[in-house]
Amino acid sequence: MYFQNLCLIGLLLLGVWACNDSSKPKPPTATPAPTTSPAAPAPGTAKYPPITEAEMKILCDSTTAVDYLFYKLPLSMSMTERPAIENVLRQVDPRPGLIIAACKPMGRVFFQNNGQNLGEADFFFTETCKYYVFYENQKPVKANQMTPDGIVFFQRLLDSAQNQSPQ
Repeated sequence: MYFQNLCLIGLLLLGVWACNDSSKPKPPTATPAPTTSPAAPAPGTAKYPPITEAEMKILCDSTTAVDYLFYKLPLSMSMTERPAIENVLRQVDPRPGLIIAACKPMGRVFFQNNGQNLGEADFFFTETCKYYVFYENQKPVKANQMTPDGIVFFQRLLDSAQNQSPQ
């Protein structure tokens, strides 16, 4: 319970910090032009289209709660404050998610409106996988990369979880 409260406070502070940090320039989101060198293979495949801007607007306008369930960590999180919800939605990059078959999801995030599910996605966060896969009727239908803000969020969360000593 203590760890969940600590995570919730940390997430709220991160949400407030992210909202106040909107004046800094954002990194470019366009993918670089392919080089003629056959040096490195693509890190993954755009298996699904990304969630659209219109769908993101619906989530942004309608979401009243965000719930995270972690598959291998003994924690879950729920956010109902507007700044925290907006921070979560800013973690979804408009670029298509590059799926790597060997990667396993870290958990699932649920976007809700007054208890009704608006959307859900598995989130992947490993050294090589940083993306979301959105589901409809329990089938993957869309995928988006994770923004740099999302990467920082999950890295801080993992660092915090690893620094907690068992009681």
